[in-house]
Amino acid sequence: MTASTPDDTGRSGTEATALQTKIFLAAVLLVAVGVLARVVALSTELWLDEIWSLYATRELVSVGEVFTKYQSSANHLLYSLLFYAVGDHESRFLYRLPSLVAGTLTIPLVWLVARPAGRIGAAVAATLTATSYLMIHFSSEARGYALVVFFSVATLYAARRFLEGFRWSWASVFWLCACLGFLSHVMYALTFAAACTWLPVQLFATRRDLKGALLRSLQVLGVPLGFFSALYLVFLRHFWVDGGPEFSWPGILIKTLSYAGGGPASGLLASLAALLTAAVFLQAIARMRETDSLEWLFFATAILVAPALTLLVQQPDVMFVRYFLISIVFCYVAVGYWAESLFRQGRSRRLALGFAMLLFVVGNGVNVAHLLRYGRGAYAEGVRFMAENTPGEVVTFFSDHPVRNGMVVDYYGRFVEPHKAFRSVTEYSATERPPTWLILHRFDRPTDIRTSVQDLYGNTYALARYFPYFDLSGWHWFIYRLGDPEPPR
Repeated sequence: MTASTPDDTGRSGTEATALQTKIFLAAVLLVAVGVLARVVALSTELWLDEIWSLYATRELVSVGEVFTKYQSSANHLLYSLLFYAVGDHESRFLYRLPSLVAGTLTIPLVWLVARPAGRIGAAVAATLTATSYLMIHFSSEARGYALVVFFSVATLYAARRFLEGFRWSWASVFWLCACLGFLSHVMYALTFAAACTWLPVQLFATRRDLKGALLRSLQVLGVPLGFFSALYLVFLRHFWVDGGPEFSWPGILIKTLSYAGGGPASGLLASLAALLTAAVFLQAIARMRETDSLEWLFFATAILVAPALTLLVQQPDVMFVRYFLISIVFCYVAVGYWAESLFRQGRSRRLALGFAMLLFVVGNGVNVAHLLRYGRGAYAEGVRFMAENTPGEVVTFFSDHPVRNGMVVDYYGRFVEPHKAFRSVTEYSATERPPTWLILHRFDRPTDIRTSVQDLYGNTYALARYFPYFDLSGWHWFIYRLGDPEPPR
């Protein structure tokens, strides 16, 4: 009989292996749950940004116009090409399928990227990615965010494989990931900036040959640089940034970090969760320096340096949580490396790691449950409600934002049976009959809901239905119905 040798925590090798196997199986189960949540979240309704891109591409007459005519920040090029190819279709699942595939494949890809840390580290990183509310949310909507996260992680994996033997095959995979990453969303520039920072330094440190390091860097980075230059000349230098809701930097950062760690959107608990998540992420990034390579440069640039410089230089007028998804997924990988180290430091560290993972999974599970319950809004139900409660064939309404609400009503109005015409009224006089409905929308959770409102002519609209959403994509909808209108003057 062969005796078992203890590991550095005093456990026998057999016991440690058994524990690792249990943890790995638990991670597999959680990954399966995360994939299932992504699939279920596909059933939530299309919201404005998805409908906007669908409508915009419907007006194009050629593939080339995706790049030369639809030059808006809402244009996520790969997805716009899909919308153009598929055309106007009733199935939201078809539009969202690429995001689902990319979001699902990101999980094993994160496992591969974190695998050098160890089996536990890879399992932790994959579990964080699989059960993250943010990753689930954006893997279930027809936008480019899940795609750009996938291609960002794939870029790191391809770069690693290239460094192993400088093979052209892996350089080609890197080129493909980089080009598709830029086409997915312009924020891929954060990943590419990280690669441009890390690869030349890593190559020089490995070979101690400046000329050779520059040539190898050009081998892998040259094609994506050329592609980005062409994309800039054709598309990026012309595009404009669409508007969005007002924001505050502290609020955005707190919400981002809190959601990334499994906390709520706002409030004291969100601030505490954001501080704890920031501390964990910073510690994990710092621990990356203990690895055998200079890869910490990639993580530090993608997570901290590139986003900070981008914000300082551009000083954007709009900002969303989703713009930090690349940083977050690489934070999950970094946490995986740190988790492997903690796992090997004794029972107390393992218990702390297990408790932290439990809090993460439960907190994100609560947010995912809210997403599945409220979705991105209940626009189809709202439109159907107005149609069913309007006599005649024409449903008239006005709203606090004719473009946003008008586009959503127009999209879902096509599916109302029996068919009715929906007419958005932007202005009317005191001598005209006012619209039957008033639609108000809010991004923040309402603290008080007005039960009635009046227009400029004294007509009273009473709250008929309230349709909530969860957060990040969509809005709350308040539908008011006209009471007895004031007599014409």
